[in-house]
Amino acid sequence: MRTYGFSVDQLVNQVNPYIEVNKNLQDQFKQNIQSYENDLHEFTICILVNNKKRIYLSRRNNSIKDYYGKYQVSEGGKKNNESYDQCAKRETKEETDVEIYKLDLVMIHQGFRVFSDGKECIFKCAIYFALIGN
Repeated sequence: MRTYGFSVDQLVNQVNPYIEVNKNLQDQFKQNIQSYENDLHEFTICILVNNKKRIYLSRRNNSIKDYYGKYQVSEGGKKNNESYDQCAKRETKEETDVEIYKLDLVMIHQGFRVFSDGKECIFKCAIYFALIGN
């Protein structure tokens, strides 16, 4: 009697190289993701609104940073040892001299950015809303 097809050993021999290639691709992918995650930029944005429903804006005055001369809301980078809430309060105080006691989280935004100099990074941003006085 004749048999057709592959034996189990033949099938294993044919499939194993493909499995190895996929494992290598997965390992490479994990390394790429890890390198970006190690360079994760975390920051906060705080939208300050007064009781007249006016938004506080300032003008960027650092000529070496992106969007020089453009208007912005309070924002800044998160330090390793602080929460997003703490970062938003600290950055708002540093930039506006306004003390924030209550923040409302609007959303967490994550993404990938390519800067004008070609540098790439993954970012995570907490966006807050806060009411301030006049």
